[in-house]
Amino acid sequence: MAGAGGHDIHFGCAELDDPPTREREVRSLLAAAEEHPRASLHLVMLMPESAVGVPPNVHVHSAAVWLLGEVEQRKRP
Repeated sequence: MAGAGGHDIHFGCAELDDPPTREREVRSLLAAAEEHPRASLHLVMLMPESAVGVPPNVHVHSAAVWLLGEVEQRKRP
């Protein structure tokens, strides 16, 4: 899912239950977006259910589903 500029920014993390961790990860992702304002923003997580309070412009993905999707795309001719 590329943004309007054709770019994605992906960050990976296990979970965001800890508020300081959530703030740090989201702040870093948004800072990267400032350098690439047309990119779409993605968090790839082991526990996506812990992504409470993430801004609506950040797409949250289960790492398992995201990785399987990558494998499926590589299988296609």
